[in-house]
Amino acid sequence: MSNFFIPTGGITAHAEEEDVHALLIRAGFLRQAYSGIFHLLPLGLRVHEKIEKLIDKHMKAIGASKLALSTISSEALWTKSGRLEKGGQELIRFRDRKDTKFLLSPTHEEEITNLVSSMVNSYRQLPLRLYQISRKYRDERRPRAGLLRSREFTMKDLYTFDCDDATAIKTYNDICNEYRALFEELKIPYIVAEADSGTMGGNLSHEYHIPSPSGEDVVITCTSCSYAANEVCAKSAPPRPYETFELDPQIAVFHGITKDRKTLINAFYPKLREPAADPKKKRIQDAERHLDPREPEGSIHLNEVNPHRIKDLIPDYDPSVQSPLELFKQHFVEYDPVALHFAHHEDPAKSDPEKYSQIINIYDHRLSFFPDLNNSFANHSQIATQFSASKDIPTTNIDTSADPVAEPINVLKIFDGDLCPRCSNGSLTITNAIELGHTFHLGTRYTVPLNARASSPAEEDMGKMVPMSMGCHGIGVSRMIAAIAENFRDNKGLMWPRVIAPYDVCIIGTRGEGMEDIYDILTSEDVVGEAVEVENGLRSLDVVLDDRQKSIVWKMNDADLIGYPVVLVLGRAWKQDGQVEVQCRAKGFQGTGKSKIVEVGELRKVVADLLNDM
Repeated sequence: MSNFFIPTGGITAHAEEEDVHALLIRAGFLRQAYSGIFHLLPLGLRVHEKIEKLIDKHMKAIGASKLALSTISSEALWTKSGRLEKGGQELIRFRDRKDTKFLLSPTHEEEITNLVSSMVNSYRQLPLRLYQISRKYRDERRPRAGLLRSREFTMKDLYTFDCDDATAIKTYNDICNEYRALFEELKIPYIVAEADSGTMGGNLSHEYHIPSPSGEDVVITCTSCSYAANEVCAKSAPPRPYETFELDPQIAVFHGITKDRKTLINAFYPKLREPAADPKKKRIQDAERHLDPREPEGSIHLNEVNPHRIKDLIPDYDPSVQSPLELFKQHFVEYDPVALHFAHHEDPAKSDPEKYSQIINIYDHRLSFFPDLNNSFANHSQIATQFSASKDIPTTNIDTSADPVAEPINVLKIFDGDLCPRCSNGSLTITNAIELGHTFHLGTRYTVPLNARASSPAEEDMGKMVPMSMGCHGIGVSRMIAAIAENFRDNKGLMWPRVIAPYDVCIIGTRGEGMEDIYDILTSEDVVGEAVEVENGLRSLDVVLDDRQKSIVWKMNDADLIGYPVVLVLGRAWKQDGQVEVQCRAKGFQGTGKSKIVEVGELRKVVADLLNDM
């Protein structure tokens, strides 16, 4: 280590509530270059490279070929696919000296489809599985949490091409299984959740999350069955009506606005109140509180609208607006049929309604459980919109409560304890998590606009050129460093899973007093075979000697900070009896009376057993 650049914080003091980004900096894994842009230092690069090797292994297992696509992509190609404007301000765009428009790719669907379409024209050349591990760029408005939300990041993206949709779905399932195998080898907890495909396209996708209290994503899982979905597409079982309500219902309203600022969205739902002190009324207020009596007695719980449900109903809804009512008033264009006729000689019946302001009212299905709400709705709607009843505002009502066939409208966020929509027996649990990967079945989303076609193998279409069916499958390599570090640490420092640790073993002692001999014992060929057997054969053991001119105590603290799986200390036991102190925080082997004191002859087996179990 005396010849290895490791600018760690050693045993210096640190904040009591240190986030993982600060910990990675203090442990010498990275440094910030600019806002949302980071330099990986040697330790961080070793972890990064081990993640890449792990990914390479699993991509090879499914027959994928590795390539390297250009970081620069053409705006013309993104215009063809229809994604240029949808990318918004997050795309880093520029022009060359010839005024040609380019962008730094945040993802490579357009480039890979364009490449494949120029080389593949027959089903005999399929299936095709191509992947890369490369840097991507996204101009995040608020980069935060270090590597978890940065403007420059490394991703593995795998692209698959098949001759038809059925084969593409089989490919998709094969890759999902391989993702599970990858996370199993990492030995980390993970959740596979149904997901929304968003701007990527397609109608089938899954996210791969690591549970974390600090995670920005929310995953909903069932306590009884395998149901798991992210917050965007998760559903709960339809609400159930209750027998009687002794208390007057209260109605709350959520406001939103569309991207063109011309449509005000009002979502009406039951407002929840503090449970009554009278035990006789508790059942009724339990029903009010969440229309399902599961909340602890005496608790206060207010319902919250899920913006994703509003987006499902009104795709043009803009969830980023903080004050929709004010914005609606600023952009208000009144629909006045008389004024239209006399001022512009325009026939009101032929006028474009999108030119004028309008209101859409959405009614949560739970409101149908309360009788006699017509007057309350009318009054509440007028107050909510802050417009005089004399204004003639075109209004649309979305309410399915009277339709026995229609799916009940549910605009509320899921709560812990809601009934599972799949099995209706288990209850739903809300878990914060960090996304590690995402798989998408894209179908012909990109192959049609970019004309990626191949001859069909189907007998009825023999020789006909048809769009290839496509998939894309990503893993965030750089964000995985931060996500795993967040979940594998204690008050002493990091605790890396053995598969991606910068080194497997750190030997601590005094230079010239036997460290080199222990190193030779651990790295000899027969030890490698004994210690590190993995599925695809044998690999060498990563061992590092801490021969820096520091005290043994300082080195031990530094080793804890960096997070080596196994630490061998040549301290007092070594000097007195020629024995080695073995420390492994993940297994509780550290501290007075907890470290293992091992004879040199047993060292290889002890280290092998520890590493093979990590």
